[in-house]
Amino acid sequence: MSRYASIKVLVEVKERLEEYARPRGLTLSAAISELLDRADTLSALRELRELLEEQNRLLREQVGLLRALLDAVKAGGVATVAVEPPEASTEDLELPSFAVGNPWLELLSKGRAP
Repeated sequence: MSRYASIKVLVEVKERLEEYARPRGLTLSAAISELLDRADTLSALRELRELLEEQNRLLREQVGLLRALLDAVKAGGVATVAVEPPEASTEDLELPSFAVGNPWLELLSKGRAP
């Protein structure tokens, strides 16, 4: 069973609340509840916007650093070294019985074609 409480509000506040509730077909209680929910949502969205603004700032900073690094590489100011991945060896691995003699394993161990 619902419980109710009476609260004192300024007449101007009550009138504004009625102006909000009436066209929406809400009771004053439902209007208050809806407005509180909206306030919670707005607060969460503000926090999210702050996080996104910080993320965007960091991304802009990273893009600037990457562009500067690329310019330095192009100008020869930074040494580059090509690194080949180590060869994978399956000789030392003990394969489970269902994988022993599987021709796909040899094919997969060679890696991707360049």
